[in-house]
Amino acid sequence: MGGAFSDDTVAGKAKLAALPQDPSKVGAFRTPTLGNVAQTAPYLHTGRLKTLEEVIDFFNSGGGTITPPAPIAGGPPPPTKDSLLVPLGLCDDEKSALVEFLKALTGQPLPANLTQDTSVPPPAPASGSP
Repeated sequence: MGGAFSDDTVAGKAKLAALPQDPSKVGAFRTPTLGNVAQTAPYLHTGRLKTLEEVIDFFNSGGGTITPPAPIAGGPPPPTKDSLLVPLGLCDDEKSALVEFLKALTGQPLPANLTQDTSVPPPAPASGSP
């Protein structure tokens, strides 16, 4: 198992070990493009939402309940849900229109160099390579 939306703790820890540990970044996630979003299910960093409709309902209800991570260095648990994330109050017609808009963002695939993960530095070239 493991992939774009994986909770594989071993792979996740290995990837994070290469990054500077900044307590202000706890709970932060890279936000992918909305281009072709209708073809990129499952959604959220855990992959727990299977459809665009589920995503719209999730955010329309205020983003769900978040269990905070363990405290850093004995301090209080850092917040992982921004206080600005509040219920949207969209009616069924507005939710349907938003889903259709997101589906309309489907088009030609992006070039590979625009979809590569840049959150970790690329491996160093082998010795003797230019």
